[in-house]
Amino acid sequence: VPSVPAKSSAAVPKESAGPSVDCRLTTVSDLMAVAKVCEASGCEPLFAEQDELRKHLEGSGAGLCWVAVEANDVVGFAFCSSDGLFGHLLQLQALGASADSVRSALVDRCAEACRGKDLRDLRASVPAAVDDGFF
Repeated sequence: VPSVPAKSSAAVPKESAGPSVDCRLTTVSDLMAVAKVCEASGCEPLFAEQDELRKHLEGSGAGLCWVAVEANDVVGFAFCSSDGLFGHLLQLQALGASADSVRSALVDRCAEACRGKDLRDLRASVPAAVDDGFF
């Protein structure tokens, strides 16, 4: 992963996710699209209300949460936070045949954003019962 700080607001193409998938920072207006990804993936969204997501994006998740967009549709997302020392991957989901490459692109963006904030690393806790081999 190149050690280039993440761009603050522009969509950033990620070749490994496929030529038509872009990763960009999450906004509050992405909440419904994220909920649809969760529903299709069979998981609960971490944030159910716009106020919850807004607080996260303005607080410990500022500049660390990303969505993957393909043909104007959100096809994946990564919610991260920071404790001031490390970044923490809180939730990662992606849909479709290229889900692994989308997840990889999102994790790369999160890691780059952590480096851009001078955090030591991005950490992810994956329970053994749900580990699909991605990590």
